[in-house]
Amino acid sequence: MTTMLRNLFTAALLALLAGGAHADIQLAREATMNLQLLLSEVVMLSYDESAEEYRTRTRDQIAVVDGQLPKLLADAAGRDAAVGAAMAEHWRVAKGSLLGGSKEFGQGLIKTGYDAKVHADVDNALQRLLAEIDRQYKLRDSSTPLAVRTHVLATRAIGSYIKAAGSPFGSYSDSFNTDEDSLDEYVLKVDAALAELRKANQKDAAANERLSRVNAKWQFIRVAILNASKQSTPFI
Repeated sequence: MTTMLRNLFTAALLALLAGGAHADIQLAREATMNLQLLLSEVVMLSYDESAEEYRTRTRDQIAVVDGQLPKLLADAAGRDAAVGAAMAEHWRVAKGSLLGGSKEFGQGLIKTGYDAKVHADVDNALQRLLAEIDRQYKLRDSSTPLAVRTHVLATRAIGSYIKAAGSPFGSYSDSFNTDEDSLDEYVLKVDAALAELRKANQKDAAANERLSRVNAKWQFIRVAILNASKQSTPFI
């Protein structure tokens, strides 16, 4: 499931990004994908806390974020020190709540299993961090390179689906009130972005072939997302 989230556009759509976006936008896109992956692993960790693989994958994904996020935090702090500090604090809380090991965070969610408050702390911190990245780098703005915008929309759509279908509360629940799109709205936006991307690359045979593969995967995935309310477990 999270492998699909990681690989959906890695080989095909991201090939269109080469030289097409500034380094800071690329950092923000990569951070968005890795943080969304972590949030999805946390959902599955809470969905089935008896599965050791979810604990391992959550730890592994924390390490991935730890290796990449500092570059983005430094860039954000260079733009606005207060914003960079807030983003760093969101990550500190999310990571500490998951790994524990201190008086402030106790044993951590990975070790203790599902705990409503700690889960809410992690969810809240990761959502705030993702929202701040979106605001600072305008990843879904029309001025952002189309391939970046498409990738971010699809990543957020699939991540939101996993969260909705795998929520330990039995239904969709957010600890951080945002103006995020509904799943249906996300699907429509990804549909439109992919159509726009294909139109923009219609004279590039290699790009068209890559986008055809992406679109074929998306047509399968979008059905699962649209049927999220009818499922009791993540189906992708």
